[in-house]
Amino acid sequence: MTKFYKISTTDFQPISFRNVYLYGEYNKIKNFLASNNQQELLKVLAIPSYKNNNIEWSANANNEVKKLDQYTQNQQNKILSQYNEFLNSYNSFVNKLKLSKNQDNKNWGELLFSLIEGTANELFFDGEDIFITWGWRLLDENSKKLIPVYSPQPSIVGDVTPIIEEEEKDEPETIPVIDEYEEIPLEEEEEEEEEEERKLSWLDKLYLFLKRLWWLVPLLSLLILILLLFGCDCNEAVLKGCIDKEYKEYNPNANVDDGSCRTILIPCNTDTKSGSDGITTTTHSLGQQSGTVTISYDMKHITDKLEVFYENKRVCSTFDVTGNQNGFVGGANKAGDIGKISFDYQATGDSFCKIIVTGGVDSEYSTEWTYTLGCPK
Repeated sequence: MTKFYKISTTDFQPISFRNVYLYGEYNKIKNFLASNNQQELLKVLAIPSYKNNNIEWSANANNEVKKLDQYTQNQQNKILSQYNEFLNSYNSFVNKLKLSKNQDNKNWGELLFSLIEGTANELFFDGEDIFITWGWRLLDENSKKLIPVYSPQPSIVGDVTPIIEEEEKDEPETIPVIDEYEEIPLEEEEEEEEEEERKLSWLDKLYLFLKRLWWLVPLLSLLILILLLFGCDCNEAVLKGCIDKEYKEYNPNANVDDGSCRTILIPCNTDTKSGSDGITTTTHSLGQQSGTVTISYDMKHITDKLEVFYENKRVCSTFDVTGNQNGFVGGANKAGDIGKISFDYQATGDSFCKIIVTGGVDSEYSTEWTYTLGCPK
């Protein structure tokens, strides 16, 4: 880091932006320009440091840093040309920020515009790179600019008239820029963007749509997830309620298993056919109306036993049928294949019952039976 110049705060007036002196904001300005890939612009801005009522200026210089007027006229023209190129790039970047729809970018555009619009900017050169002081105004409003206006050499050799610097009369002029970036009104800029969008392919338009309305994607995903979880019968359907593992009915009118069901209730007036050999247990819904419940059965050619349990008590069974053999009926049994048993149901208690069929005992053939539990009458 090379210190090359200092100015007294009694000779110049610091420029403030929103009640903050610009020279004290160098680190923030440095970080912003670097994050926006503007290192070439940043390199030109000399680095200020306050000390004993003076501002000392430093730069990352490769050679000795000298003021503009220490060079010959031809060298000055080359330095001013390089300075003019910097101004064009700097103002182009600043104007784009000021036209941005992002408020933070607009604020930075205003700050950077204020950076070098004062009258106390001075130009330095190290043989390769230029450096400027910034963030100051002359106290004398009628004094000249410290950096002269650059005029390129004429292409035809002839009498060269020296450039006479004009004095400021009322207000100090802003820093001159050749081919300054022309601001485009927001309306025209939006029209140009719309015209470009019309020329895009549908894939590009989809990309732009998702880029602008990205928040719709997680919102739609959440809505789809809610519909999948709550809008469909994703579990096994239950026709008339279901009971939990303790065999206590929690909702006799349920039509979907919410995960707490352990046994599915079969509605009354539904045919129930034989399962495998051995014991088959089925739980039936009885509804909310009291009455007599009748079970009609057909045990076919193999003897089977049927028992009905209500509130953990056996309320009827084929033991009640005349001619049964230890509760088994059907086949060659005197009790016959077809019959009915019944019990009285009071809706003030449990609204379901359990039927246990024991079949296929001591037979070389598979059991086959059917029964229907009628609704209370």
